[in-house]
Amino acid sequence: MTTKNTLLNYQIKRIIGKGGMGTVYLAVHTRINRQVAIKELHPQFSREASIRERFRNEAALLANLHHPNIVALHDYIETGEGVYLIMEYVEGIPLDEYIQKVSGPIPEAKAQEIFAKILDAFAYAHAQGIVHRDIKPSNIMVLPDGDIKILDFGIAKNLQSEERQLTRTGMKIGTIYYMSPEQIRALAVDARTDIYSLGITLFEMLTGSNPFAPDLSEFDVSNKIVNEPLPRARTFYPGISEAMQAVIDRATAKNPTERFQSIEEFKKALLAIQNPANPLNTVEWVVEPPTNGKLTTMDTLDNTGEYRPKKEKEYILLDNQFGLLTNRKVLYIKGKDLFEAGQREEVYLRKIISADLESHREIPTGIFFLLISIPLLIFYFGILTLIFSGFMLGFAGLCFLKFPTVVLVRQDLKKIKMRGWPWHNRAASEYVFTLQQQLKKG
Repeated sequence: MTTKNTLLNYQIKRIIGKGGMGTVYLAVHTRINRQVAIKELHPQFSREASIRERFRNEAALLANLHHPNIVALHDYIETGEGVYLIMEYVEGIPLDEYIQKVSGPIPEAKAQEIFAKILDAFAYAHAQGIVHRDIKPSNIMVLPDGDIKILDFGIAKNLQSEERQLTRTGMKIGTIYYMSPEQIRALAVDARTDIYSLGITLFEMLTGSNPFAPDLSEFDVSNKIVNEPLPRARTFYPGISEAMQAVIDRATAKNPTERFQSIEEFKKALLAIQNPANPLNTVEWVVEPPTNGKLTTMDTLDNTGEYRPKKEKEYILLDNQFGLLTNRKVLYIKGKDLFEAGQREEVYLRKIISADLESHREIPTGIFFLLISIPLLIFYFGILTLIFSGFMLGFAGLCFLKFPTVVLVRQDLKKIKMRGWPWHNRAASEYVFTLQQQLKKG
């Protein structure tokens, strides 16, 4: 992105998302005043021909998809500075966050309604010969009116294309928790791979949890997907009907030939469930709108229609040389540098976009002290010289170690940098890791 925060006719407003491959910005077209989402491929990847081509492939696929439940592509831009997708701006909440923060386990009747729209979108994509290959709740946006939008066709595959494939048999593509057995084994995939991933997504909507524990290694998850039966949904949430369990079982069968053979068949089985389970103890979470600019209260809505206020207590997550983290706030050290203690300032957690750990070595400084200390030892040998040169040699060696820098990015795109000495590496890593985990929870 340019230093002036503009891209052709688009004025960049703020970061709305960040991932391993790129950054997504909210922007406005300066002439027609239309809000858009601009997806920028990270510069280090835009220089890679294969990744750049995959990004172009996503644009080509999206350009041919016109469905109310699939995010629309407005433009594709390549400049000397980077590669960008100009997409429809969708205001909503990712399905995984919706489950974690808003709904909890979704009652079957409500899940049927939402999931039918999801299936419609993928039925359309499959009809165009496109397999998504990375279906997961974080790629499905829930809109304020209850509608949904499918995002991120970055690794989608056009089964009808005769062009050179950007991925091949023998290459694993997708997100491990939602991968089908054939994806894990790096075999050829088709529409039934998406059906498996949709089955896992339905499982998560109904139970509030992924069937695989988050602390499992990638190897363990892969082994379970390929060799072990999927856990029963009722072991995660007791309100799952046998009919719904049967739909999940069919969608997530190990053998693709035993799954639903099309999205239409999947939807027909889902909607055939009459009087879906809706246990009396179901609780839906409703996030209250901000009061006086502060969001502090969450209410529950039970089956009697009564709101029950519930306040989350603030508690300390971490306190070290780089600041204090709570479940609500970030207390950081403004102006912290190698020789500056800085002063503590605080910002609400929701105003932090990202946290990263960078490192560098003071090699020029280290070489400078080496060049001073070695001649002193040779030409001016003595006790004082030995002590002084020893100190400088030690400092020179220190300069060749990694110096950590904690980088926080706020919603207004301002960066907060806190630098530390090599012995602060562990504290910096703990600070960034803890903050990143809290940011994922929101």
